[in-house]
Amino acid sequence: MIDAPIRVLLIEDNPGDARLIREQLAEAGTAQFRMELIGSLAGSFTRLDKGEIDLILADLGLPDSQGLDTLVRLHQRASSIPIIVLTGLDDQTIGDKAVLSGAQDYLVKGQPNSETLARAIRYAIERKRTDEALLASELKYRRLFESAKDGILILDYETGTIVDINPFLLQLLGLKQEEILGKKLWDLGFFKDIAADQAKFLELQKQEFIRYDDLPLEDVNGQSKRVEFISNVYWVNSHKVIQCNIRDITERKRSEENLQKSEERFRTFIEQSSDGVLLVDEQGMIAEWNQAEALITGIPRAQA
Repeated sequence: MIDAPIRVLLIEDNPGDARLIREQLAEAGTAQFRMELIGSLAGSFTRLDKGEIDLILADLGLPDSQGLDTLVRLHQRASSIPIIVLTGLDDQTIGDKAVLSGAQDYLVKGQPNSETLARAIRYAIERKRTDEALLASELKYRRLFESAKDGILILDYETGTIVDINPFLLQLLGLKQEEILGKKLWDLGFFKDIAADQAKFLELQKQEFIRYDDLPLEDVNGQSKRVEFISNVYWVNSHKVIQCNIRDITERKRSEENLQKSEERFRTFIEQSSDGVLLVDEQGMIAEWNQAEALITGIPRAQA
């Protein structure tokens, strides 16, 4: 299978520079690149609107646009297309700034040979794909983070500083984002059993995983809640962070306690009943009987 040629849009108003680049791309292989030449920024917009361009080679000094403004306007028009900036020997600083502003690379006119130019184009396309995949992943995570129905707290691993918090946890605590970001975990006072002092945080750092099934939490208004707390350590861009997931289990615990109280009341009623009561399980086996039934049958309770 023969790969489709890479479609390159060259935005260059100098005929000599354009001719050199065309020759270099031709030397790299006639089946690898297909170049189109446009001499102005406005003309490039017209061509970009038609689509089917894989990469832009752009001189930032054009008849209708100069400097980094050219790059900014190109990005606005074709944000998904990788851009390599072409510079002269005396404006490499602009090339550096262009890369910081979003260009995938820059090349000094006259310096690259056909191999260097071809490699730069391929790398720029691959780098753009990688950046977009990373951005898509980050956006997906952000949506999950923002919409999660559990509280999520992100801490700096080294310092314990809170670097992010999701809307659900803000609502649970009754706080605004600006009231909590930048503070230390142990300064909050909400999770008294695990973060009352820095020593507890050091323990969390060392273990890298902590789970508490039932913790008391007190919101900004002093209202008591019960939460499940799980923390994990993972790497983000070569440094560690701690993610804490906090689930509000107040209603669940209240239901469990009410059920337990109901069972205790039922058992007390059975035990105190003057009538004999015999409990049978789903298989029809005798599971338990009360004191009155033991007196009736003569079977000691210990044999239940």
